[in-house]
Amino acid sequence: MSYPILTLPYPFAKRLRQLLDPFELEELQKAAGPYVRNELKPIVESRKMDVVFMSAYVLSYMVKHMNAPHANLINCLESLNLLHLTSSDFENATTTQLLIRTKRIGFFECHVSNALLNKLSKIVVRPFILEFRYSHRFDEDVKFSTIIKIFPSVCWIGLGKAYSGWLDDLISTRTLFKAIEIFHDNFDELFSFKPAELYDYVKTQHSTFRILLSYKVNAYRYDWVIHMMQKFIDPRFDIKKNGRPKVTLRVQLIDNPSFYHAVRYYYKK
Repeated sequence: MSYPILTLPYPFAKRLRQLLDPFELEELQKAAGPYVRNELKPIVESRKMDVVFMSAYVLSYMVKHMNAPHANLINCLESLNLLHLTSSDFENATTTQLLIRTKRIGFFECHVSNALLNKLSKIVVRPFILEFRYSHRFDEDVKFSTIIKIFPSVCWIGLGKAYSGWLDDLISTRTLFKAIEIFHDNFDELFSFKPAELYDYVKTQHSTFRILLSYKVNAYRYDWVIHMMQKFIDPRFDIKKNGRPKVTLRVQLIDNPSFYHAVRYYYKK
């Protein structure tokens, strides 16, 4: 039995090629095997890498060598890790032919701005996870709503800052997430919501959804801080295990994040 794409009328096969990104087209060509139709050619080949570390130097190198075989299409199987990048690093880089597919983008000591995210969106194809926790320079206008507007495919965000009204902003995205993680050192901004609002938001999400709120402190005072944080937990949550944890409150040391104390909350039975 022939592969269905081989039986499509010419106009539809040609239109399909136009709708697919290069990585999807590559997979379709491989599925069709030696019988791939002319409408789906030329053959696309990407370079597969587990992890890509991109600094300003690496970005410049990629742009200069895009004419090498398979150099402009990179299928990053695990994570694209950005190192010390700012939007200005893209100003002089002609990246219009560079495309990277990845599940996850990690930002390490980057200056995170909407300008940087917009430039990344031009070269990165549909990431699922954005991990910002290891960057500490954020423009004030970088919010959940602007992130989702730029990367609508994202369903997991780890944000290294909070801001007053972040939950209302998150709700406004009308997005179903798998996880939200927030790391911040300002208690009032991190907990700028009412307990019932957080509970209602969690209920609108996937059954596997979870949210982590991590408060960063300078001194070991976990018990007192946890006590203060628990005031923002709706009584319809409980610490007794019941399936997957829905909300996790965590206190961590700023200078040593590996030292932390966490309390997990589940739906009350």
